[in-house]
Amino acid sequence: MSAYGLENFIQVTKNDPLFAAEGLDLDNGRYALNELKKSFDAIKRAWKGLLARTFFFKYPPEETACPIRFLENFIESESVRRTFLENPSYEGAKMLLRQWTKTKEAYSEGANSYKEALLALKKIEGMNENAVIHYFDSAVSFSGLIDWIDGLLANSQRVGAEIKELESVLNGLRPPLIKSLAQSLVVEAKNLPRLPPVDSGLQELLKIETSKKHIKKYETFDPIIYWLAHFDEGNVTPRRFIVSFEESNNINCKRMSLLLADDMYFLNLKRGHLLDLSNYEPLIKKGLDYWYQPATYFYTTLDVSYWADIASIVDMKRRYFAYPDLVLRQRSSLLDLLIGTAASISANFSVQIKIFSHYRKLPPLNFFYLVRVHPTLYFLPFNKSVWRIKKDPHLFGTRFTRRLYHESYYDLKKRVPLHVLKDIVETSNNRFPYFKEKLGI
Repeated sequence: MSAYGLENFIQVTKNDPLFAAEGLDLDNGRYALNELKKSFDAIKRAWKGLLARTFFFKYPPEETACPIRFLENFIESESVRRTFLENPSYEGAKMLLRQWTKTKEAYSEGANSYKEALLALKKIEGMNENAVIHYFDSAVSFSGLIDWIDGLLANSQRVGAEIKELESVLNGLRPPLIKSLAQSLVVEAKNLPRLPPVDSGLQELLKIETSKKHIKKYETFDPIIYWLAHFDEGNVTPRRFIVSFEESNNINCKRMSLLLADDMYFLNLKRGHLLDLSNYEPLIKKGLDYWYQPATYFYTTLDVSYWADIASIVDMKRRYFAYPDLVLRQRSSLLDLLIGTAASISANFSVQIKIFSHYRKLPPLNFFYLVRVHPTLYFLPFNKSVWRIKKDPHLFGTRFTRRLYHESYYDLKKRVPLHVLKDIVETSNNRFPYFKEKLGI
């Protein structure tokens, strides 16, 4: 045991730890993970058919569609780190190293499980590995997604090497190597652009979207300006967002809502759609030709790491942090709310699967594994205490291009009356009550 080694280890744990989430509500993170597990179980039970039952038996979604065990260990790692820093000791440092090792192993097991499930589906459902993932317009190919997962595995190897290095630091055999401090988020208050005012008609539609009866909002931030490429044909553009912290009837934990506030997107049902038309029955019965698609839902883009960036921007506005550089590096101070959002979306998807089962129009299983699971959230590639290699962790892919039949509010306002657009938004938002009344789901 070396006093010099312990002091160096303490400095690393403060300034450049592994698997850390400065500011995270650990208890709510555990509640959210429990809700996420329940949602995957609901999906598994709702998905009818021998193929699905056989596949989920061999590849349980709570292991293959989401690295639940990694996320549980990640939260435990942050808990052990905080305990160690409150009362540093050599034994506490050894305990933290053991927890980091468990978390690293769960990380690599989660990545391998996801990869194995995808490769099995490629064989079963005949996916072309060189074709672009067809649920998105601008996206990587299937083989590109596998390459991204291989990046997770390479990152896991690097983390394992760093854990061994930190064992040597603790034992006084080498000095610590602390990486550079925080990389700034894109948005700086002094550099905020002047965006044009929101159209009055769009304001009315946004009011409908933000007034859902089953949701209780307890904090809202508007506007939040953030640069991204998801909504502008791949061009990085400043966009305005509304951020809310919420409670919803469908899950027993808090969540975050992120709403694009300078446009809305509508799927032209006459031109094309990804899922069976039964999904849009409430609109079709009314003679409405468009489906309102909230632009920021996790399943509309492959990479949802921008949620973590925006959550960090908001959290830096609302709270004082003793170590703001760590918050900026880790982007995980509100990870509990992001997991809660994922749990809510997955719970809704389980209901959607029941609807498709009723109509015998279930999508292929690859739709679930390519669109409705969110590895760019679950493997935390935006968190610099997790992502330790130089490879770019982003995974671009979006639905919002003209080729995928989406039209913006500013496209439609020229030819669709505002009262019709309001009916489209209201009817789209009330899909589940419609099917509950019709099917008892």
